[in-house]
Amino acid sequence: MYVARHHVHWHEIQRSVVTIGTFDGVHLGHRAIISALLDLSKSEQLYPLVVSFQPHPRTVISNGTELRLIQSVADRLRAFARIDAPTVCLRAFTRELAAMSPAEFVTDVLQREFHAKALVMGFDHAFGRDRAGTRDVASALGAGAGFTVRVVPPVMLGGEIVCSTAIRAKLRAGDVAAAAAMLGRPFETTLRQWRHWAVDAVTGLAQLTADWPTDRVVIGDGVYAGYLQSEPILPVGILIQSHLVPSPGNPAVTIMALGDAPQEPSSRARLQFVERVGDLDGARSTHAQAVLTTELRGRITEALRLDRSRRADLR
Repeated sequence: MYVARHHVHWHEIQRSVVTIGTFDGVHLGHRAIISALLDLSKSEQLYPLVVSFQPHPRTVISNGTELRLIQSVADRLRAFARIDAPTVCLRAFTRELAAMSPAEFVTDVLQREFHAKALVMGFDHAFGRDRAGTRDVASALGAGAGFTVRVVPPVMLGGEIVCSTAIRAKLRAGDVAAAAAMLGRPFETTLRQWRHWAVDAVTGLAQLTADWPTDRVVIGDGVYAGYLQSEPILPVGILIQSHLVPSPGNPAVTIMALGDAPQEPSSRARLQFVERVGDLDGARSTHAQAVLTTELRGRITEALRLDRSRRADLR
């Protein structure tokens, strides 16, 4: 996968097929769009290009209103690479871009900037001022400008449309398994400011704490089974406790290793959530050992065993 910034000149690309959006989560719906992009690229002999906006358009249009995303930009690019996405262009989303009419967007961005001969868009995607560039408007503009528009239908899962908004809602509710089903992989995030491992006197488990990213969707309180994606990969129990911090925006994260005392995680270590196995205790204790009971530790171990078995079956 090749990653480019928006200021790159595309002189060498004379004919492209483009899809545009933020692609927060790079979920199953996004994968269907990229698959359609690659199919059209092959059939029409066009250069496939994914244009991913940064920051999220909603934060620009709504004058900086906070929107907590599923992924950081780095995690988004990592997810693109996992699915063998083609060239990805990180394009700045600005007020000037938001103010363009759909016709201006087609002429100035799609055609002039990216030399687009075709556009692939999701069923509910819209571009231009006030999101006026719907699929019908895009098709009409395409007919007049001489480029193809292909609209990709929604991906359904359990009677629900797969979309970033639905995934964020499931994560806030703590339903990481449902979120993973829509993502097509377990939810993971890169935490901030790791503390050092320390062995808990009561449980005998090595534990550490970290800060939740201020720009990431906040996962619901509870006890989770997961992995610390470091070297080596560690099976862990994860406690999310929003009541331990003065501001409800960023919960306290306690990670308890289920094996030997590990090495310190690197700054790029990621925390992967597999399953929510229980609630916090009624007393809402400040001590991890009072929350992570023997029963919950057993549930964590069993959840991870089943997860390893599922992964082995998929090989």
